[in-house]
Amino acid sequence: MRHRHLIDTAFAVALFGVFAALALLVLLSGAGAYRGIEADTSARFTERTCASYLAEKVRRYDAAGSVSVGRFGGSDALLLREEIDGVPYQTAVYCWQGRLMELFSEEGEALPPESGTELLAAGGLQVSEEGNLLRIVCAGPDGTTARVSLYLRAGEEADAP
Repeated sequence: MRHRHLIDTAFAVALFGVFAALALLVLLSGAGAYRGIEADTSARFTERTCASYLAEKVRRYDAAGSVSVGRFGGSDALLLREEIDGVPYQTAVYCWQGRLMELFSEEGEALPPESGTELLAAGGLQVSEEGNLLRIVCAGPDGTTARVSLYLRAGEEADAP
């Protein structure tokens, strides 16, 4: 009888050990999946935020001669021009040292790229203009990209009445 009690106890302990090992395996697997999803979501958020931010900036500045493409800080830049009290100002949005930056200054003022305000981490920025079509490609820190194409309406001629 004593021998049977020992076998029952050993079996219960072994069964508990197998259950605990499987529970730990499921827990570790779930944690790994969560880390992967969180990293992917974070990267997608950065790209989409960059593209949305630039699209909104272009929409805000969409007036004849106000939106152009250029270079600043060694990369492509979106250049946005406006006049305040008769003084021309320029906002440059560019990528510098892995960060999307924005610099507002009086037009023609030569400021270094590090003077800008850091917006978010970015792997790069490509901006091109084909007629009234503006194409923007934002790269996240991991190299994945988000693209947006915008039609500049300010370049259209008004319909004659």
